Amino acid sequence: MYTALLRAQWKSMAPATLVLALIVFAVPVWQLVGAQVLAGGTRTELALPILGALISTSGVYPLLAYVGGSLLAAGSWWDDFQGKHVYALVLPVPRWYYLLVRMATGLTFVAAVVIALWLSAVIASGMVNLPQGLHAYPGGLAVRFALATSVAFVITFTLCSASQTVLRIVLWSVLGMLVLSLLIALMGQPSPAVWLINSILRWPGIVDTFVGRWTFIDV
Repeated sequence: MYTALLRAQWKSMAPATLVLALIVFAVPVWQLVGAQVLAGGTRTELALPILGALISTSGVYPLLAYVGGSLLAAGSWWDDFQGKHVYALVLPVPRWYYLLVRMATGLTFVAAVVIALWLSAVIASGMVNLPQGLHAYPGGLAVRFALATSVAFVITFTLCSASQTVLRIVLWSVLGMLVLSLLIALMGQPSPAVWLINSILRWPGIVDTFVGRWTFIDV
């Protein structure tokens, strides 16, 4: 079943996956070569300017992870949306098994994008002579990108697989939380939304991997 779904999804997701892979592949080369050109060389005293340039542009990685993971998750359900989920209903397998197999096929495309990033980081770190004291960590960048992209994929995949009733409950819950937080803030009390956001963004929050410094060059 996995092979059949993978072949079916490849027909609709191949263009988006290839475009994402090309964009992701270009980013490490652009970032590292651009940072070295702006710094003006590879002398030891230029290590700090190069590192600063890399840090200033590192926000593109979590953005690509979020956009890529979300697009691939939505693309995983594109055929079902077009067919109004008839294909899933006629299969002689449990719903949970179908969801797991479809998620696995979608994560296969995520893995392809992650591999493109890793290869690019390896090639970029081999192309450029770094100042003494700086080292490339393509593997660490790829692992973090894989985690962030997978988190975005799973969240979007779950929302896409939910029924309209569940989506309405989620929407009304979010709106209720916003209204409650506003009322509490008007009374001068700490808002529960701040605690909730901090719990999500900080470890072991589910999106902690998106925040912080993203760079495959460090000391």
